[in-house]
Amino acid sequence: MVVGIFFSVVSLVGLIGTLCKVAFLLGIYSFIAFLWIVGLIAFTFLVLLVTKDGDYSRWMKGQFANGRNWNNIQSCMVYTHACSSLGTNADLLAQDFYKKKLLPMESGCCKPPVYCGFEFKNATYWVMPESGPEVPDSDCTTWSNEQDKLCYGCKSCKVGVLAGIRSQWRAFSELMCVQIVLVNIIYCISCCTRKNIQSDNSVYYRV
Repeated sequence: MVVGIFFSVVSLVGLIGTLCKVAFLLGIYSFIAFLWIVGLIAFTFLVLLVTKDGDYSRWMKGQFANGRNWNNIQSCMVYTHACSSLGTNADLLAQDFYKKKLLPMESGCCKPPVYCGFEFKNATYWVMPESGPEVPDSDCTTWSNEQDKLCYGCKSCKVGVLAGIRSQWRAFSELMCVQIVLVNIIYCISCCTRKNIQSDNSVYYRV
C-alpha cells in the first residue's frame, strides 16, 4: 500500500508537470522513473539468478528451506490446511489419484514419496508395508497420517515448496520485464516533454 501511494504521488507530480508545463516537476518525475527502471532491472536479474535451472540456489535454500523461515512456512501450511484441497474421498482409486496433476507443494508435502512403497487409502492417508518402507529414506519414516504432520517435515516437502516459489518468481519476472518496457516508454515520453517545455521556455525568454 505504501509503494502504491508513493507511485501515485509520483504520477501526480508527472501529470501536474505535463499539464502545467513545469520542467522542474517533470525532472523530478524523470529522475524517479529512471531509478525505478534501474531497480526493476536489478530485481529481475536477481530473480532470474536465484531461480536458474538445475539445483536451487544457496540463497533460496537459506531463505526458504532452512531455519526459522522454514518453521514459519511449515506452521503456515498446517494452519491453512494446505493439503485439504486433495480431499479425503475414500472412493478415490489409487490409479485415479496418480493421474491427478498435483502442485509441487502438494506432491512433496501431502503424500509420501512414491519410492517408499506405501499403500494408498486416500489422498492424505497411506499405509506403510508391514516389512517397512521399500527404501531406507528419512522421508518414508517422517511421513505421518496425522493431518497436522503428513510430510511437512520431509525433504521432499522442502523441494516442493522451493519448486513452487521458483515457478511463481519466474512468472513474476516475466511481469517485471513487461513493466520495464512500459516504464521505459513513459520515461522517454517524460524526457521528450521536459525537453520541449525547456525549449519553449527558452524561446519565450528570448522573445
